[in-house]
Amino acid sequence: MSYVDAGQINADKGEGSRLASLLEKMVVEVKSPGDGSFHPKLWLLRFKPLYADDPIKMRLLILSRNLTRDRSWDAALSLDGKVVSRPSAGNRPLHDLLKELPGMAVGSMDDARQRVTLAMADELRYVEWDMPAGCDTLDFHVNGIKTGGWKPTRSRSIAVMSPFVDEEALEHLAALAPRAAKKLISRPDQLACVPAATLSKFDQVLVLCVMALQPDLIILDEFQRFRELLSGDDDAADLARALFEYGDQEASARTLLLSATPYKMLTLSEDSPDDGDHYKDFLKTIGFLHGRDRASAVADELDLEMRQFRRFLQRLPAATKQAKKARKGIEARLKKVMSRTERIDSTIERDSMLSEPSMEAKIAADDLRQAIVAAQVARSAGAPEIIEYWKSAPYLLNFMREYKLKKLLKDAVAKPDPALLAAVAEAEALALRMDDIEKYKPVEPGNARLRALMSDLFDAKLDQHLWISPSLPYYGDEAKAPTLTKALVFSAWQMVPDALAALISYEAERRMGAAETKLAYSDAAKRRPLQFRLDANNRPAACALSISSTPPHCWPNSGTP
Repeated sequence: MSYVDAGQINADKGEGSRLASLLEKMVVEVKSPGDGSFHPKLWLLRFKPLYADDPIKMRLLILSRNLTRDRSWDAALSLDGKVVSRPSAGNRPLHDLLKELPGMAVGSMDDARQRVTLAMADELRYVEWDMPAGCDTLDFHVNGIKTGGWKPTRSRSIAVMSPFVDEEALEHLAALAPRAAKKLISRPDQLACVPAATLSKFDQVLVLCVMALQPDLIILDEFQRFRELLSGDDDAADLARALFEYGDQEASARTLLLSATPYKMLTLSEDSPDDGDHYKDFLKTIGFLHGRDRASAVADELDLEMRQFRRFLQRLPAATKQAKKARKGIEARLKKVMSRTERIDSTIERDSMLSEPSMEAKIAADDLRQAIVAAQVARSAGAPEIIEYWKSAPYLLNFMREYKLKKLLKDAVAKPDPALLAAVAEAEALALRMDDIEKYKPVEPGNARLRALMSDLFDAKLDQHLWISPSLPYYGDEAKAPTLTKALVFSAWQMVPDALAALISYEAERRMGAAETKLAYSDAAKRRPLQFRLDANNRPAACALSISSTPPHCWPNSGTP
């Protein structure tokens, strides 16, 4: 039998299942006394014994949420027990609940179904429950059925774990243990409605959100940094373990650990203690990957196999055969949970899994002129050739701050050489002009590679995006556009980051209409930065939300609400 709150069953849209029609006779709609909500979330299962001498067994499940189309039917508590000869007073609240259900039914209920429920209620009085680990006694409290509700007493410690909380109830519970340790666990939306003064009375306030994640795959990159989560015993490790062990009736979450160099072969005495013991951490990780039930046994077995392999290696060449056999055994064990994904050498050209898109860099006449005048300045100053610098960055005399050429020019100020003065004067005509920059006039890239990079950025209108999302698409019509990617630029020269950042940022500002603001480029530092603040209702002062099937986006701006 299934007793449900009247009017609260939602059927799936579309063609119904014939099997589902067989459940109709099992479903009984009930209405709670006093127009309350029927919300117990209990399952009671009765197991008929196979043999006459065996006892009747029962299982009680207390769920953490309603049964919905959501896949996560989480059991907050599971109790197994057997029917014995003597009744238990502690089971009376459960007995009373089941006994009242037929009388709460909306509409008629045939005698056969009533008898089934009442018979289970009577047997429930005689159930002797197996105690969960760490529990000495069990107390059941059913609110709203012939009782005045549960009234907690003073305690040495209190832990509140509920998806629904309010200020009055929490204040009452906190007062029952004013000097004791108190812990509160609830949903983030509920905790947000509780005043800070009330929350401060609890030593620990944790957010119950792991169950809402419902992951299929959990990825830890550079996992050796999270060894406390993999094998720790604190609250953070408990939450992580609940996430790692998440599962439903269809499948369990998988965990993928990624790292190129997680462990060293040898931990030395001078190594930092924060780095841990690499060998022990390795064994714990292998145990973790085999599951909590087998973790300790697998780690011990692998440790023994590794030590045996070491002894065989010490006895080479006499123990060559045993060493090879031990090595294969260790490899077979590790390959069950480990793999190497690089396959670079699987092709003749050693380029497997690599794709190198070409970017055409066209050299302009001004690029060559800059090379000529910069080379003349370098030769006149006695500096090394600048051809490699010229390939990587434009306007060398503007951006070569700590290079030898710039130092020689500074030293030559006291005793200028006529040839050097002439070369610098010619180069100055092709250098960045501050007057043009102050007015946000267009600036020629001056370098083939930079020109190609800027074309790749601005032709795709990347400058018009507030962000490049790593996973979710952009908003608006742009969400349908081809996927945008980020570019990572490497260079051996220190001046390249300065040149690229300055010229690309300048061009982005210019394209956004900076010239129309009538502000000079040098006034940029005086402009008011973005301000993120809350209004009188503790909401972001400037926030635009898009409603979609994906999580909402928030776009802050510097304006008023």
